[in-house]
Amino acid sequence: MSSRSVLGLVLLGAGALALGFLAIRGFTPGVDRAEAGSTPAAGTDPASQPAAARGPLPSDLLTPRMPRMPRVSAPVEPQPAPATAGLHVAILAALADPSVEIREDALRKVGQLRDPNHVESVAHMLYDPEPNVRKALLHALAKMRSPEAEVVVAQLLYDDDDEVVRDALLAASAGGYADALPQIRQIAGEDDLDLAVKAARALRRLGDDGAADAVIDRFVDALDEPGPMQRRHAVRQIGRIGGAAAIPYLSKIALRDPDLGVRREASWALENLRSSLELAE
Repeated sequence: MSSRSVLGLVLLGAGALALGFLAIRGFTPGVDRAEAGSTPAAGTDPASQPAAARGPLPSDLLTPRMPRMPRVSAPVEPQPAPATAGLHVAILAALADPSVEIREDALRKVGQLRDPNHVESVAHMLYDPEPNVRKALLHALAKMRSPEAEVVVAQLLYDDDDEVVRDALLAASAGGYADALPQIRQIAGEDDLDLAVKAARALRRLGDDGAADAVIDRFVDALDEPGPMQRRHAVRQIGRIGGAAAIPYLSKIALRDPDLGVRREASWALENLRSSLELAE
């Protein structure tokens, strides 16, 4: 065989080897596709590879997610608590109960609320036939402190029952119901001296010291009674009325009365009176 023929066979074999190598390189996994320019083979999706192997994420995927806004409920009109509403209804029903104790208890509960808006709901109880119910009404009205409550208290100052009138005097003074002063002055001048003292105390609390001092004058003559019991009672009542006008009378009896018990009564009344005046200052 000639040398030219041998050279041709060698070149032919080298070409075949080169084509085979290129074919094997194009179908081998893991080869850089950017260089090969071919479609990624199955199992080589970047999403299935670790982050370090995939490289940096595109910038549009790094935009932060907006936070979720809290749920806002539609405004609701406030409603009273069921227990409060039920209690109010129960009180109104109890005011008409045949039992005196239940009506009294209902009025006590109304008083505990201290709400002037309830005066209209209980004002009719001033016509209740039971004095204890009317007294319970007065205790409730004293806590409401309103012009409407004052009107009802003033009406009960004319009550036929003396105990109700006494409680009306207390309610008027406790509530600061100065518009009732004309009725209270009238009571202070009545024949019932015990009721007059209570009226004087109410007058004092409401700022009418002159009318209260006038009640003291009704007991001055009794300080000269021969019996120590009458003098002692007069001293006690003057001490209850109080005020600066009572001090001279009590001081005189505490020093000069011939009876030890009367002097002690005057001394106790004088001490309590001076203490109360100091506290008032």
